[in-house]
Amino acid sequence: MAAEIPGDLRSADMGGFNAQRSPSSDPAEFRDHANRHAGRTGAEPIAEQLDHAAAGTSDHRWAELGLPPWISRISLFGSITSRAVRIAAASAGEPLQTPRVRDMLQRLEESGLLVTAVAGDPIRRLRPGTRRDMIETLEREHGDLKGLRHALLSAAAPLNADHSQLIPEQGETDDWSVLEQLILTSSAEFECISHGELAGTAEIPRIERQRRPILSIAFAVTASLGIESDRLDLNLLTRLLLRDARELHGNWREHSGIDAAVVGGTLWMISQASSDLTASSPQLDDAWSTHQELEALIRGANRTGPLPSGASLAVFHTLSAVVSVLRADWTEATRHAEPAMLLAPECGVVGFVAASMLSVASFFAGSPIGRERSERFFHVHQSHNCRSLAWLPNVAALPGFLGALNDLDRARAEANLAAFSDFDAARWFDDSLLLHCAAAKAGILWMDPQRALAAFDGAVGNRWESATPSGGAQLEVGKTRVQLLLNLRDFDQAAQLLDRLEEAYGAEPLISLTARLHLGRGDAQAALSLIDDGLNASGNPARQASLLAMKAAALLMGNSSDAAVDRMITAACVVCEETRSLLPFVLLPLPLLTDLLAVHGPHPDGHPCFLKRNLGPAKLATLQPAYLGIGQPIRLTPRERTLLPLLATPDTLGEIADQLYVSINTVRKQVATLREKLGAKDRRELIARAAELRLLPESSV
Repeated sequence: MAAEIPGDLRSADMGGFNAQRSPSSDPAEFRDHANRHAGRTGAEPIAEQLDHAAAGTSDHRWAELGLPPWISRISLFGSITSRAVRIAAASAGEPLQTPRVRDMLQRLEESGLLVTAVAGDPIRRLRPGTRRDMIETLEREHGDLKGLRHALLSAAAPLNADHSQLIPEQGETDDWSVLEQLILTSSAEFECISHGELAGTAEIPRIERQRRPILSIAFAVTASLGIESDRLDLNLLTRLLLRDARELHGNWREHSGIDAAVVGGTLWMISQASSDLTASSPQLDDAWSTHQELEALIRGANRTGPLPSGASLAVFHTLSAVVSVLRADWTEATRHAEPAMLLAPECGVVGFVAASMLSVASFFAGSPIGRERSERFFHVHQSHNCRSLAWLPNVAALPGFLGALNDLDRARAEANLAAFSDFDAARWFDDSLLLHCAAAKAGILWMDPQRALAAFDGAVGNRWESATPSGGAQLEVGKTRVQLLLNLRDFDQAAQLLDRLEEAYGAEPLISLTARLHLGRGDAQAALSLIDDGLNASGNPARQASLLAMKAAALLMGNSSDAAVDRMITAACVVCEETRSLLPFVLLPLPLLTDLLAVHGPHPDGHPCFLKRNLGPAKLATLQPAYLGIGQPIRLTPRERTLLPLLATPDTLGEIADQLYVSINTVRKQVATLREKLGAKDRRELIARAAELRLLPESSV
């Protein structure tokens, strides 16, 4: 990004300097040359003398160091890098080879003309006085700097260089076209840019943002960056972006330039997806229609030209990923987030948002590949102390939180969730619903069940209370609330909500939860039937892992052999390892999970067991004592399931014994066991409790 040169830097009369002598290639000679100008060898370096001058005085002694005349062109860059030197030299018709570029940087460094903005910051910049002198020199030699900036831009293009730091002049509307091109062809969107340089883009006129939609993004980013906090205010950023999208970019089809049309249309698409415009279209039909129109436009341009820039495509794919996440369409979200990460400028907001959307889609889809790519993306930027990433700690915290959930790492999950707590996405997008769904899983694992449900209800409101739920995000909200109700053993409310969700979405997306409901009620056979249907229909790895883990639990509850149970645990374990997630097992009732781990033996092929390796006693202990999974299940034996309906009849225990061909004492023992399991004092209370838990056929009630 870029900013304007303040007017006071262009008005002072700094005097002339016309250094012509080529600099020496010997660094030691260069240092001696600098020190001789200080008055004696070993004297205070020139740059340190300059530090003693008042802020408004001249630093024109840089011209006495034997640097080439074109060196003043580096003052039009935000930071002094090898690319800046190479571009400046090439624009003057004196291209430099790599050794000479390094030598020039070393000379500038040793002369003391370069400083860092903050202690420990590796980014080098010209001293303020030196920069003022250089800009004055350029203005005297070239007059209007507009042509010089175009020359630098032209020189940068064949070098494939980072020229995003060239600074447009304030107040000259023709320069906004230069800024537009700088952003569209930049390889590093906001990296290394100082607050002072960014400030100018907050002055982009409304008409220019309308004509050049990419400037709306620049405007929103720079206006949202807190100078004191050095953090990007995501709340303000999104509000500004949506305001421009709604007010300025609905006419995107009228843009003649492909980049303006793509970016303008993309901004219009995201405005259609904002929460206050989607009440009548939970599936974001309008936004998705615009998305499809844009895809057709891009395909047509690829066939006939001119081609859209990488930056405009990155914006399109990133915001398409956002809309796909809002639609809970994980396949589309992944399809757009991955190319957006590749096309986005190396260090910038667009790439980080794309990586965050890939993390969300991968979590809900159970995709280990997408999760790894997102984690790798953020790790790379954390490893080089990326300044732009430091602006966006909230965005980086989201993948960390979702990854910690999969790993069952409570401390890391809570730390990342706390870092993300001030991201109030509910103001604009329904993606906040998905974040609250993920947070609810942490509540199920580590919070008191009643508190977890109350926190979720307070965060998402009464989305399941509306007339007919619809839309992918609303489905996830409903499913999450069912999980929370099962965790409380509130089977009746869970069943009622499942019925309403089934009316809106059909039974297929709810098979896993309905099976959990049957498990909680102790009906292993009903659970097994549903689980087999789900395994036959689903190709989603995360869903398969969940169903296989539940099938192992249902087999255990149905008194299947340990060998049969262990085979199913092994199958689930293998898929859990593929998805790198422990959630399919740890969301089971804790007593069942403990029994499953006790039954599970070594894998037949000798492969190390993912469960035993990652779900040891210490990690299980973090789930206690509040964790209930889907509630303590009632495990009925086949004989008990046969006996219960008979107890609901007027027959005596003796008559029931005759029907079952057992002794009356056997029936009495089984009744005593059933009363203990259901917490009933007598036969009448036993039948009432069984009916409440829906353990009896409706014809028996």
